[in-house]
Amino acid sequence: MKSLIIYNTKSGNTEELANKMKTLLEQNGHSTDLYRDKDVRAQIKEQENFFEPYDLLCLGSCTHAMSAARSFKKFLKKIPQEDLVSKKLICFGTSGGPNMWKKACESIKKKVPGMQHIGDIGCVEKENDQAIKEFETLMNTL
Repeated sequence: MKSLIIYNTKSGNTEELANKMKTLLEQNGHSTDLYRDKDVRAQIKEQENFFEPYDLLCLGSCTHAMSAARSFKKFLKKIPQEDLVSKKLICFGTSGGPNMWKKACESIKKKVPGMQHIGDIGCVEKENDQAIKEFETLMNTL
């Protein structure tokens, strides 16, 4: 299975979680690409069918004002939705307070409605061990 992780980060917490997810995917035989949203924008725009080779997309953001970061939502809005139809989706988020990351995941899912949502994971600040365990459980459903 080929997987793609795209994330937005402010303090580095979401990036750390994304890197741990990548490691776990690769340990389980997934070919995985990892990008920060601002580093992949041009590729998506210029390369026709950028998402075609991917079976699973993991999209994640830090939480800002009880939602995914505004820049990440704008990024997702620019992706041609027909490119994402039927792709599997795992959302992930990080936040400064309990369960606020769930709001980030909700806002991500609203921007990519045609995807097959598998589940959400998240953590408060750098406390991501439980999130990684939950991610491993989600991987077993793929």
